Amino acid sequence: MAEALRKWGVFREYESWSLSDFGIDAPLDWSDGGFLLTGIQGCGKSCLAGAILRDRMHPDHPRTLARQDESGFETANGYERALVWTWPENAVAWYYALELPRRIMDSWGREREASAMRDVLRHKVIVIDDLGSEKSTEHTIPIMREIVERCVNDGIDLIVTTNMSWGDLAKRDARLASRLSRLSPIELPEVDMRVQTYKRKKKIQAKPCGQPNARD
Repeated sequence: MAEALRKWGVFREYESWSLSDFGIDAPLDWSDGGFLLTGIQGCGKSCLAGAILRDRMHPDHPRTLARQDESGFETANGYERALVWTWPENAVAWYYALELPRRIMDSWGREREASAMRDVLRHKVIVIDDLGSEKSTEHTIPIMREIVERCVNDGIDLIVTTNMSWGDLAKRDARLASRLSRLSPIELPEVDMRVQTYKRKKKIQAKPCGQPNARD
């Protein structure tokens, strides 16, 4: 499962979390088409997105992304077959919002742009991580809006993380915010866990640059 997550672009630090780490009962209900994770930087939104994916990947999930395939292998008693769980290449795509519009804009010409959009939207579950980190321009906003709209309209499940409040999302683009409102909201506590971890670390004392040693 961890190998599959890394193949889809998930950072190693996000792959080992489970829903129980966040006090959430599994399995989650995907009937709203996915989840909108909000909270300040460092509160664990991306880690929770990884946990949601792991839950959905589990073979026991009602809407698992796993596929049961037959595999053969040699044993001491000869050739044997077994059923194994795998995850298709197009099961998940993890996109960082900062890079996603660039992926579409780097293609040139109408046909190339349409092909790039099809490549983005060929997955069963799409994660858009850190929505709002991308520049808000006349080009990027329509691209993000189209991706979200297509996911909602075509039945592609979404996980979106953002530092932005609902009001800021609506000010940025009301139509995009309206589409995101269809997702199930998950709000994380306003605690920057990275800062908390830093504060707990033992401090290393250093001398000012150029200060001579005592024995000198």
